[in-house]
Amino acid sequence: MIGIVDYGAGNLRSVKKALDFLGAESRIVAAPGEIEGIEKMILPGVGAFRAAMEKLQEKDLFRPVAQWLAADRPFLGIC
Repeated sequence: MIGIVDYGAGNLRSVKKALDFLGAESRIVAAPGEIEGIEKMILPGVGAFRAAMEKLQEKDLFRPVAQWLAADRPFLGIC
C-alpha cells in the first residue's frame, strides 16, 4: 500500500489518479494515525518548500514523515 500524504497542498489528486491508472494500491494519508499500514510514502510537492513544511507541521505530519525518512523506508518526494 502506498500512502500519499495530504498536508493541505500539493498535487495529490494527480498522483492518486496516476497510481490508480497503474493499478497500484494507494490511499490518501491526512493524519499521523493513518500512516500505519502503508509500505511506501509519496509526498506531493507545491514548489515552495517553506510553505510545505509549515503545512506539514500544522497537520502534525512533520514528525511522522521525518521518522519515516529516518527509518530509511521507501519514499518519493515530488517538488
